[in-house]
Amino acid sequence: MWFFVLLLGCASKKLQVETFEEAWTTINESFPYEDFNGVDWVAVHDELLPAAKKAKSAEELRPVLQDMISNLEVSHFGIIPSEEYESPTEDKDVTDSAEGASKALYSQQGWVGIEARWIEKQLVVTHSQGSAAAAGVLPGWTIISIEGKNIEDIASRYNEGSTERAFNVPRYALSKFEGAENEEVAVVFQDAAGNSQERTLQYSTAETVTAPPFGNLPATGIRFHHEQLDEGPHIIAFNVFLMPIREPMAKAFQEIASAQPPGLIIDLRGNPGGLIDLGVFLSSHLIAERDLDLGEQISRDGNVFLTIYPRPENLRFDGPVAILVDELSASTSEVTAGGLQEFGRVTVFGQQTAGKALPSLIKELPNGDRLQYVLFDLKKPSGGRYEGAGVTPDTTVFRTKKAYVDGTDPELAAAVQWILEQQKPAEE
Repeated sequence: MWFFVLLLGCASKKLQVETFEEAWTTINESFPYEDFNGVDWVAVHDELLPAAKKAKSAEELRPVLQDMISNLEVSHFGIIPSEEYESPTEDKDVTDSAEGASKALYSQQGWVGIEARWIEKQLVVTHSQGSAAAAGVLPGWTIISIEGKNIEDIASRYNEGSTERAFNVPRYALSKFEGAENEEVAVVFQDAAGNSQERTLQYSTAETVTAPPFGNLPATGIRFHHEQLDEGPHIIAFNVFLMPIREPMAKAFQEIASAQPPGLIIDLRGNPGGLIDLGVFLSSHLIAERDLDLGEQISRDGNVFLTIYPRPENLRFDGPVAILVDELSASTSEVTAGGLQEFGRVTVFGQQTAGKALPSLIKELPNGDRLQYVLFDLKKPSGGRYEGAGVTPDTTVFRTKKAYVDGTDPELAAAVQWILEQQKPAEE
């Protein structure tokens, strides 16, 4: 028996080395700049190979791969554990049928209804709906722990006051607030009066549509919202640029173009990006001028311009447009907001965006984990870079915990006020 255990151990270690080599080679052949931003990529390989040879499992190899890609100091590199792709919904009656044999099963993805941001050195609830609102969770509450994991411990991994803390702590929490339908997450809050409040919140699909696994991405919960505000402007908001938003976005713009409201607000706060083509698609409903490029993708094989093809007048909105962004807005959100800002077509409100804007792919590695790796650099219409710099709002909005306790959405309020002010000269 010990002989077979030894063989299995050797096979697993060999698999981890193959995975390490595959990841290194993929990046070696695809990184946009052959100088690897000044990093000696061969030396990185040689330095980390001994550690890869010691790894007995995918779990032990992941820190080695993370060390490898961290040398490049750019966004959109990562190792996604294979467990995130395993479906907990095994239905024998479906999988054993002829129809189900070719059908990939995946969990419906839900959301507890919470948005949170790092404000005044605390993780503050900025929005509550769905199961969270039903459980009495209010904006302005502070999140103390999630599933027993203390938020202060998460925050301590990053320098105080750093952009990485402001980005990663909320992203950690938001990842825990999304999950398989009907499963639950335990959260400890501190309410506005300083009292501890424990809640067990259920992931609900009432607010989401699940995008099935695509392009080596796991199943994803998609949220899209469109309404007319009491003050008159319309607002559209969505959490990610993936294909399920295309149809509701097109319908929303058709309604907006028909209604011709005093203005439009596009809420990209917390939106980490996605398919760049959908950013171009959104822009095509706002731009009348032809031959404009939202930006430029740069790779070893050549450059690709993100050309905007304007929609017909009956599908286009030409009035005032405000875009809301924050420190969690990244990638396609930055390209869309930044490009339209440079054209003078929109006014941007909120906080400096993440500066994480490199187009990437995800591929399966030999050990089952996935590697997210960069294919292109992205340039603004003016030639500047989004990566590292992000988008600077035209109006930076100051946020306080008290504002959320009082029921105010600071960025939204600023955008609405600006839109209404655009109407005053016409009225006079």
